Amino acid sequence: MVCYFVVLCRRASSNSGVALALIWSVYVLEQLLQFSMPVFIQYRSAINIAVAAVASLTAMQVIFRGKIRGVPVPSELTAVALLLTLAGVSFFWSVSPTDTTQQLTKCAPYLITFVFLTPLCVNEQLAVTTALDLTIKFGGLILAGLLFSNLGIRGVVLDLYVDGRLNEGNPLEIASYACTVSLCAIISAFTRERRLLSQLFLTLVAALGIYITIRSQSRGQLLAMLATLVLWLPIITGVASTKSKFFSLGLIAVFSILAIYVIQELSLLNRWSGDQLANAGTSRFGPIRDVLTAYADSDALHWIVGLGSSASFQVTGCYPHCVPLEILAEEGVIGLILFSYFSIAVFRSGYRVLTSASIHKTARFNIGTLLALFTFHGLLTLKQGNFLGSAFFLSFGVTVAWVIPRYSCKTKKIPSTAQRTTVRRHALS
Repeated sequence: MVCYFVVLCRRASSNSGVALALIWSVYVLEQLLQFSMPVFIQYRSAINIAVAAVASLTAMQVIFRGKIRGVPVPSELTAVALLLTLAGVSFFWSVSPTDTTQQLTKCAPYLITFVFLTPLCVNEQLAVTTALDLTIKFGGLILAGLLFSNLGIRGVVLDLYVDGRLNEGNPLEIASYACTVSLCAIISAFTRERRLLSQLFLTLVAALGIYITIRSQSRGQLLAMLATLVLWLPIITGVASTKSKFFSLGLIAVFSILAIYVIQELSLLNRWSGDQLANAGTSRFGPIRDVLTAYADSDALHWIVGLGSSASFQVTGCYPHCVPLEILAEEGVIGLILFSYFSIAVFRSGYRVLTSASIHKTARFNIGTLLALFTFHGLLTLKQGNFLGSAFFLSFGVTVAWVIPRYSCKTKKIPSTAQRTTVRRHALS
C-alpha cells in the first residue's frame, strides 16, 4: 500500500486528477497505514501533510502553467470565501474568542487545502475522469485493506490505551469514504459502457463499500447514500421522468434488502432499534436547541453577524451536529444567506448541465458523480460535524463550480440517429 501511495504521489505531477483522488482518501488512508505500520501512529500527521503537499504542489503547477487562465472565478467560491472571512473576523464580537481562535487555527490548513487548492486540480476534463476512476480502483484497494484489518466495535483498531481499552479510528470517516467509493462505482456501472468483468468489479467494490459502512454502524452515512442515489441516479442516467419513480423504488428495495440482510448477519439490529434512534435524535437536538436559544436571546447585532465562529463550544460544550443551524447561530443571517446561496447555486448549475440535451456521456458521469458526492456530504452536515470541519462538503461544491464551465464551453450538440445516418450516406456517395 505504501509503495502504491508513493507511485500515486509521483503521478500527481503529470495528472492532477491523481491528487484529487488522494485528497478524498486521506483520512481513511491514514487509519489504514497506522494499522499496518505502527510508525504512523507516532507520526500521525505524516500522511495528511504528504497528501496536502502533493495537492498543493499540483495546484501550484496548474496555476503557473496557466491552465485556469480564462476560466472565471465561480461565484460559489466567492460565497464560501466571504463566509470563511466572516467566520474569521467574528473573533472581534465572538462570545468566546478563545474557542474561535482555537478552532480556526486547527481547521485553517484543511480548509485552505480542501476548499481553495484541491478544486484547482480539476483543470481539465481528463483530471475529473482520472479522479473518479482512481477513487474506484484505489478506493477499492483501501476498502479491501479495511476488510482484512482488525475491526473493533466500529472502526479500525490502531493500538491499545494503557488501561486496555481499544483505540479505534474514527468510524464516520471510514463510512463516509466507503460511501464515496460506492457512489462512484454504482454511478459508473449505470452510466458507462463496460464489459462484464468491469461490471462485476464495480459491483464488488460497491458491495464492499456498503458492507464497510454497515460494519462501522454509521446509520446516517448509509441513509444519506441511499437518498443521494434515489435523487441523482435517475437524472444522471437520463431515465425519463415517467420511469424515475419506479427506478428509484426498485433501487430502494435492492439496497434495503441488502442492508437488512447484512445488519442481521452482523447482529447490529440493536443500533437500529427505535430506542437507539430516539436517543441519537435527542442527543443531537439538545445542543442545537441550546445554541439557537442563546442566539435568540442575544442582541440585534448578533442576529445579523452571529455569536461568533465556534461559539457553540462555549454554549453547549460541543458542536451542534447541524451545520446550517450552527451557521445561523454563529455567523448570523448574513452567514446563512451566503451558505444557502453556495448550496443552491451548486445544485442549480449542476442540474442545468445534467438536464441539457447536448451533454456528452462523459460529462454526464463526471458532473453527475461530483454532484452526488456534494449531495451526500451535504446530507451529512445535517447530522454531524461543524461548519469549519465540513471541508469535504465545501470542497466538492467548489469543485463542481470549477468543473461546469469547462464542460459548458466544450459541450457540443450530439446529432440524432437520423442525422448521423444522413451524414454517412452523403459520405458514401
